[in-house]
Amino acid sequence: MATVGEHTAGEAVPTADLATSLGRKPSSLSPARDGLIKKGLIYSAERGSIAFTVPHFGRWLRSRPSE
Repeated sequence: MATVGEHTAGEAVPTADLATSLGRKPSSLSPARDGLIKKGLIYSAERGSIAFTVPHFGRWLRSRPSE
C-alpha cells in the first residue's frame, strides 16, 4: 500500500490499484483490509479506496530498508 500510494502524496490508494500490484482480485483483499481497519492502521477514505490513519506513514515505510 505504501509503494502503490507513493505517487498519491499520502492520499487514499484505490483498492483496485493495490490488488493489481499484488496480482490478486480486489475482493480477495477484504479480510486483510478489515483486519487493518479494526487495528486502526488504515481507514476507508471513500468507496474503493483506503488510506493510512497516521500522516506520512507510507513515506516512513518506504524509507525503511527492505529485508
